[in-house]
Amino acid sequence: MQQVQGSADEGSDVKAKTAGIGLFAAWIFLMVGSVVMPYVTPPTGSGFTAGMNRITLFFQFQIAGAVLAAALLFCVKRVRKSKLRWLFRVPMIWFGLLVLGIVGLILWANFARPAPGEYVPPGPVAAPALETS
Repeated sequence: MQQVQGSADEGSDVKAKTAGIGLFAAWIFLMVGSVVMPYVTPPTGSGFTAGMNRITLFFQFQIAGAVLAAALLFCVKRVRKSKLRWLFRVPMIWFGLLVLGIVGLILWANFARPAPGEYVPPGPVAAPALETS
C-alpha cells in the first residue's frame, strides 16, 4: 500500500514540476516582453502624455508576470525539495524587488527636494548691439 501512495506523490510532484517549468518559461517571456515591447512601440499622445502608452505597457506585462509568480508559489508547495523550489520563488522575489524599487523611487522623489534658495532678482538688461555698416 505504501508503494502505491508513494508513486501517487511522485506523480503529483512531476506534474507540479512540469507546470512550474511551463509557468516559469511564460514568466521569462513576459519579463523580456515588458522590456522589448515598450521599446518597439511608438509613443502616442502629445505633450505630457507622450509616450505614456509605453509605461502602461510595461506595467501590464509586469502585472501579468506577478500573476504567474503567484501561481508559481502554489507549485513550490507541491514540489519536493529540489533546486526547482528556489527557481520557482525567483519571480515573486523579483516582483517584490520591483515594488520596493518603485516605492523607494517615489519616496526619494518626495523627500529629496532641494531646499528653496534666496530670491535672485533678474540682472540688468543689456542695450542692443549697434549695427555698423
